[in-house]
Amino acid sequence: MSRYWYLHPLLFALYPALSQFAFNAAENAILFGVRVLLLSLVVGGLVLGLAWLAVREGHRAAFLASLSVLLLLVFGHLFNVARGAAVAGVTWGTRPVVLAACVGVILLLGNGWVWKPIRNRGPVTLFMNVMALAAISWPVLRIGSFLTAAVVDSVKLREAPVRFEAVTLAPRDEQLPDIYYIILDGYGRADILQEVLGVDTREFMQYLTSRGFYVASQAQSNYSQTSLSMASSLNLAYMDPLAERLGPRSRNREPLGELIRHSVVRDALERAGYEMVALDSGHMYSQLKDADRYLSAYPTTLNEMEGLWLSTTVLAAVEDPQALGLLLPSYDTHRTRVQFAFDTLRTAGHAPGPQFIYAHIIAPHPPFVFDAHGAPVDPQRPYWPGDGDSYRGSAEEYRTGYGQEVRFVNDQMKIVIDDILRSADPPPVIIIQGDHGSGLHLSFSSVEQSCLRERMPVLNAYYFPGGGAGQLYPSITPVNSFRVVFNTVFDADLPLLPDFSYYSAWSTLYDFVAAGDGVNQPCGDAGT
Repeated sequence: MSRYWYLHPLLFALYPALSQFAFNAAENAILFGVRVLLLSLVVGGLVLGLAWLAVREGHRAAFLASLSVLLLLVFGHLFNVARGAAVAGVTWGTRPVVLAACVGVILLLGNGWVWKPIRNRGPVTLFMNVMALAAISWPVLRIGSFLTAAVVDSVKLREAPVRFEAVTLAPRDEQLPDIYYIILDGYGRADILQEVLGVDTREFMQYLTSRGFYVASQAQSNYSQTSLSMASSLNLAYMDPLAERLGPRSRNREPLGELIRHSVVRDALERAGYEMVALDSGHMYSQLKDADRYLSAYPTTLNEMEGLWLSTTVLAAVEDPQALGLLLPSYDTHRTRVQFAFDTLRTAGHAPGPQFIYAHIIAPHPPFVFDAHGAPVDPQRPYWPGDGDSYRGSAEEYRTGYGQEVRFVNDQMKIVIDDILRSADPPPVIIIQGDHGSGLHLSFSSVEQSCLRERMPVLNAYYFPGGGAGQLYPSITPVNSFRVVFNTVFDADLPLLPDFSYYSAWSTLYDFVAAGDGVNQPCGDAGT
């Protein structure tokens, strides 16, 4: 009986998932990936069993299993490295060639002729065990560090919960209007888009005005990051109490996700008799999957971390995963989700009774996947949704892609708005808002290296039945949006808050830096 444990196939099976979760540790990714870890262990065990049945010798079977497991679970990464590679004008970096090459290497290294001269095979297993333990040690330590911090945060919030003041809406005699809250991710303010990116949205602003919208000409976001911005607007409050409780060094986004999922706005409207309708955003913390109606182009139980993990496995060898019903993060799935949101908004309010329709649409945020006419655009690099200094294209590509996608978004929104206004009875309330501006000149690590003049100004447009917009003003920020809605529609008496804007770095989420005069400082290469 062997005195060595064949651990390395199981450890190598865990490595891809653990590495992914460690990379996304700031988003508490491990909490969304328990099923992935269990499935990874199952895959490792099955492959080890099959390898043993094939060769009937433990050390060699474990070695073959480890190589096979790594191929099965990291092929997506291998293909991305080799994608498009060519020698002497011949492209070999294709899915079939890369897959065949990897299988060939495994068959070669696991061949009986290679192993026959090795009499004492125990050290091979020992070496592989040590390598596997070394591979998972860093992600385990990083995940452990973040989980420890998350537990500390949880204890803090349990001992002193952060609760924002609930709002009770008075009953109305007349029929309640549907309320649409449409967040166009990364949609900046018209004057700044023209100045910084050379993108002209004046025609769309004129369209909105012609339909009765109030467009806030000096609007800014309250926060430079999506989760903070949306938690603030949906809770009618700044996030200072949460920041004070967690501390400026916390990276824990889960409390913001909870504030978005179960917000003051949602609570008030549900108690007033509204049905919650939420569209799939693809954004981990802006989803309202427990809404009365959750509408998605992908009726699946997979979460974002599971989809990301699948996209790095051997399933990446499939040329068109959508055709097989596989939900893998890709330009196609991103494009489908965005188009589904626009199409669904046109009829989402047709159900009886008052509806609160919540749509967070990841456009015109990168990746830019539509041209101005809605034709598909596929950047020539692996799928990546990063903005700011994590955007992987050139500055010129950003300007062009953003400008093209904004034109597409504008055309889609015209169709949506016209359909809503034509069919809604009584007339609806509509808020169309950017959670933050574009990010060409954004650094996620330094306010000094960021152009806040680009990042903070946002599109902020309101439609009220009968044009009742008496409390609106040019510099209104999203923290006051629903205060105005509740005051206007339900005769609430909520005071408006001062309008402030804050930057925070990705890794120090709650260390707020007042934008102040930063929004007046021109961007270094604006318009070039």
